[in-house]
Amino acid sequence: MRPAVLFVCLICACLQARGQELYKFYLNARMEVVKDSLSPFIGVAVQEGSDWQVAIYDAARNTRVRHSYFDSTLSIAIGPATFFHSNGKRMMEGHYNAGRMVGLWRRWDEAGRLTDLAFYDKYSSFLYSYSYNDSGMLSRSRYDHSGGRRQITEFSNGAVTFEAVQFGRSLRARHYWPSGGLAIEMERGYDGKVSREQFFDSSGQPLSKRSADFAILKRMRKQHPYPADPFKYRYRNSDNPTYTRPNQDDPPLVRSIIHHNHDQVRSAPDARSNVRSSQRTSEEALNESMRRFNVPYMNLLNY
Repeated sequence: MRPAVLFVCLICACLQARGQELYKFYLNARMEVVKDSLSPFIGVAVQEGSDWQVAIYDAARNTRVRHSYFDSTLSIAIGPATFFHSNGKRMMEGHYNAGRMVGLWRRWDEAGRLTDLAFYDKYSSFLYSYSYNDSGMLSRSRYDHSGGRRQITEFSNGAVTFEAVQFGRSLRARHYWPSGGLAIEMERGYDGKVSREQFFDSSGQPLSKRSADFAILKRMRKQHPYPADPFKYRYRNSDNPTYTRPNQDDPPLVRSIIHHNHDQVRSAPDARSNVRSSQRTSEEALNESMRRFNVPYMNLLNY
């Protein structure tokens, strides 16, 4: 028996001895529920009062992938949640309220260094985030104001290198030389076309297109076509790298494992629901698949 399987079995035996209702299930590299007990991931769900505590383990590494809580329907994330790197160290940690990210969320790299902070209000609207380099210095900040206006500033060794205010497709941005002087100033309208753009040398004088520095600044500008979204992260496994990001009402990994009400899934925007044509959403199909897998029914999503 593999160490992770033995470890989970010991957890199950301990919890069942306490009279707690517990379910175990298996997942493949795509986080799909399967029957194979040799699958790369093992999940355990424990009922605590009206809520559930769920843990997912990487069977090969004997490390957790996720540990969090759900409501009585096993469909809505609530309370604290922690996600883990493949080496077992924390990757991201925060809090859910009715399935939405709220409050402070933190992210660490595989070495345990803090890389990002983000804050969401009670409506799960993103407010601000901070990113840090390997030395712990601030490298990027982002603020989302009311009305959809986004303000972003990037730093290098404490000095501002880029700042922008974006509203929809309208953008006003400035790039700076390492010395701190203004390098590029530009505006782009709602139609996506650049309406104004000016290049400057390190002394602050306007540059002509014949200048040697002009090509350098053109490359500098290409580094920031659009301000990036915060809290993109990567979960890696040995077989199939998977890229994902937690959305405010689409907790990472949850939609692949825990069944949301099929009406909610069907009505969700395509970009977030990621509903596949082969996905079964009916209660009958779920019950049938759980009986076939010989796993206690717990609203698991199989697709």
